[in-house]
Parts: sequence; structure tokens; C-alpha cells
Amino acid sequence: MSIAERTRAVTRASPRSVARPQPRESLPVTWAAVLGALCCLGMVYVFADWIISGQAVRTPNGVSHVPGWLPWASHGLEVICVAATLTMGYVLIWRPWRQTRTLTLDGMLLIATLQVYWIDPISAYFKPFWTYNTTFVQLGSWLGQFPGAYLPHASRFSEPIVVNLGVYAPVFFGGMFIGRYVMNKARQRNPHVSKTKQILICYVTLSAVDLAMEIAFVRFGFYAFPGALGPTVWKGHYYQFPVVEAFMWGLCWTMMATLRYFKNDRGETLAERGSERLGLTTGKRTAVRLLAIIGAMNVILVLGYDVPAWIAAAHSGTWNNDYVTRSYLTNSLCGPGTTYACYQAGVPIPRGTTSVHIAPDGTVVVPSGTTIRDQSLTAECGSKLLPCK
Repeated sequence: MSIAERTRAVTRASPRSVARPQPRESLPVTWAAVLGALCCLGMVYVFADWIISGQAVRTPNGVSHVPGWLPWASHGLEVICVAATLTMGYVLIWRPWRQTRTLTLDGMLLIATLQVYWIDPISAYFKPFWTYNTTFVQLGSWLGQFPGAYLPHASRFSEPIVVNLGVYAPVFFGGMFIGRYVMNKARQRNPHVSKTKQILICYVTLSAVDLAMEIAFVRFGFYAFPGALGPTVWKGHYYQFPVVEAFMWGLCWTMMATLRYFKNDRGETLAERGSERLGLTTGKRTAVRLLAIIGAMNVILVLGYDVPAWIAAAHSGTWNNDYVTRSYLTNSLCGPGTTYACYQAGVPIPRGTTSVHIAPDGTVVVPSGTTIRDQSLTAECGSKLLPCK
């Protein structure tokens, strides 16, 4: 064997010459896109089940009188919001698509703001922190399609489909635009300002903006916060407004604004990073980026608002009488015309339609088919605590 042949043989046998498989890197865009795809599938399932089950039925105004001006105001808001969203769709999706045949970041964010509406009712998963009035165009809600929802007769929880699909885009983008403006101003005044300070300035500003906006909305009766929690504007009225709501929605707005504002040198948000390394065509890469944005927006809405709303609802006070007597605000979930007492101190939160609960007149209601096991030596069916119903 010649020297050259021996050299080649040694080189082939050397472990250094063996190509080792490189571990696949976990990219943010991959995880976010998978989550976004799951959210889209969940949306399809929830809406399909809601419609097929026959629960997509309008929640009635109930037994109380509805002010004559309220339906006009509600439908007027619907027209304004739908017109705003259609205009945004033209500017942010259709016009750029005609020019470049691709979706811009703002176009993807607009689609995501519409998609996340499917989780809007889960803020009332355990107990409502707020309710919409029933004069809007609505078909109840799909809250009951989420596994384990506590709220009895969850399909009655009124979800104003038209106004919410119309209001999500302008409200969400309004917060993102204002957030960008104040963070840019902070950077201009101090080029060395930290990201943390920019975000804090954004949070304080957006909380103040939300306070002014929502006070106007509740004063018109579009929706209501029946249980006071902490400092409350107009406390004791059906249009009372707990100030903590402004800080809750300010947090959610800030998370959206920071997602859009802080981008890398490729112009990618945190959710999209790594998409260029997937080796996909432009169209497929755009689809993955869109799913990633959808996944990120779902996380923001749940963690930024829904979870705080669950905590706030659990600790909110007694639902005031001015609210309880207005069935178009209670959504016939409790109070007059129902067998459920509205939430107050000392009254347990019912779990579904089969749990024992308190009626508006203070009596204990044991739903048909619900049995209570005798845990004492003397208790009998028909006693004051365990009536037979």
C-alpha cells in the first residue's frame, strides 16, 4: 500500500472525519406557531360545538324595562366599530397585499386581533367581573363550550358579536399606536433610556387612557362592573367603574404594544424570530409567522387580562342593587326571573347548573337530579338545610 493510500485510509477511519448530526435548535417562531395553530383549531371546535348544540340563541333582555335610548346607542356603536375595522382591513391588509402580494406585520396583527375574540368570554369562566347589555346584536355566548366552565347557564352570558369583532381591532391597535408613540418619545428625550423604563412609561400612559375610555363606555351602559373592588368611580350605581380595571387592561395593552414595538434587525417581533432559518418559501414562512403572532396574542390576552379578571372577580364585592334590578345587564344569570341570587358576601359561587345554590329570596335550591349524601346521623330529606326538590 502506498503512502497516499495509507493516508486516505487513516483519514477515513479518523473519528474527526465522521459528520455528527447537529441538534435541532428550538426557535421561538416554532413554538409560537404551534400554539397559534392549536388556538385556531380550538376556535373552530368551540364555535362549531356552540352552533351545532343549539346554544347559539339570543339572550333576552329579561323582566326589567330597557331605556329607549340604549338600543340606539348600542347599535350606533356597532356601526362605528364595524366601519373602523373594515377601514383598517383595507389599509393594513388589502392595500399592501395588492402592492406586494404579502402580509405586513400590522396585517398579521389585525388578523390576530380578530382571531383572539374566541377567548373573550373566558374572563367569566368562574364568575363574571363584567357583563354586556343584551341590546347589542348577540347570540348568548360559547363560554359553556370551554371544558369545566363554572358559570351556570353560561350560554346566557351575552357576547355582542358585531360590536366586539368591530371594536377589537381599533381598540387593540389604538393601544399599540399610543404605546409606540410614548416609547419613541421616551427614547428621543433620553437615547440611553432602558427598555424597562420605556415599558413602565407605556403602562402608566395606557392605563390612564383606558380609565378615560372605559368610564365613558360604562356610563353609556354598554357594559357594567357589578361588584366593586378597591377604588371605584360612581360606586353603588349600575355604571360604577372599579379603577383596577384600567390597570388590568393597561397591562394587556402594554404587552401588545411591546410585542409590536421591540423588533430585531430583521424587523421580527419576539414571536417571529427564527422564521428565516426554517428554509420555507415566502408564502409558507408568512403563514408560520401569522400563526406565531396569533399564538402570542392569545397568550397576551389570557395572561394579561383573563387571569387578572378571574382574581378580580373572585375578590369583588356584592353586586349592587342598581345593577341587579336591570336584567338586560345581568344577562338573566341571576336576580329577578331566575333561581340564582346574585353574588354577594356569604353566598357561595355556584358551579354549573347541577350545584346547590341560593335563590333570590334566600332559599336553598337543590336542582332536580342532584343528590346530597347524608353526612350526619339526624339529617333527613325535607329538612330546612336539605329540602327535597
